[in-house]
Amino acid sequence: MLEKEGYSVVTADNGAAALKTLERERFDLILMDVQMPRMDGIETTTAIRNREKMTGGHTPIVALTAHAMVGDRERCLKAGMDGYLIKPIQPATLLEAIERLHLASSGRTKPAQAKKFVLDRATLLDRVDGDVQLLGEITKLFLQECEPLMASAREAMKTGNAGRFAYDIHTLRGMFRSLSLMQRRKPPGSWRNSIW
Repeated sequence: MLEKEGYSVVTADNGAAALKTLERERFDLILMDVQMPRMDGIETTTAIRNREKMTGGHTPIVALTAHAMVGDRERCLKAGMDGYLIKPIQPATLLEAIERLHLASSGRTKPAQAKKFVLDRATLLDRVDGDVQLLGEITKLFLQECEPLMASAREAMKTGNAGRFAYDIHTLRGMFRSLSLMQRRKPPGSWRNSIW
């Protein structure tokens, strides 16, 4: 799927193999399976981040995991990962995560004219079984939570905290989806190397 989008993909069967591959090649992004033999994704990410302390640089790492328990995301981010996706991975979700990290690492933001939003009123009312009062309460909660998350995402971009930025944007995206607000996305960014 990534190759169809124009990305060059190199695979590694386990964490130890990934570390050896990283000694030979440079990558724009690492997609890290958290459950791997020999060295799991947490151990491998820790080893990569320790190397980077000596060599400099920072390669974005996105966790791919079947775990959806409370605290799993925080454990991955604490290990040094910049993003967290739950399996089964949807192609659009993966491509959006790659694009977010690409924009964050390059210090760019997507042009305003590239974003188009559509409010699906029928689906929205269907979700609340036509209860306009309940819809009003949900909207009020959304507005209360949205601004702090937006402020956090803006601060994360200023400070270069890609993990926090990805988390905030992922949360906001889920909130928008719950209100049946869909973004029409453009093709992903220019990264063309990744490691699985």
